[in-house]
Amino acid sequence: MHERTVDQILGQSWQSWQSYAQEKIAHTGEDYPGRDRGIELFGEPAPFEEVVAPFGAE
Repeated sequence: MHERTVDQILGQSWQSWQSYAQEKIAHTGEDYPGRDRGIELFGEPAPFEEVVAPFGAE
């Protein structure tokens, strides 16, 4: 049986989420259904860098 450490498990999970986030960020600003209504109600979304500023990409 292959044993993994907690660090390995969490590291793999983090890499998966980071890949997912990077893919979604790449499509930021593209049109999607309801985008105009969302902007009308809530304004333009903050840039990614501003949202994660206290934490960084890592």
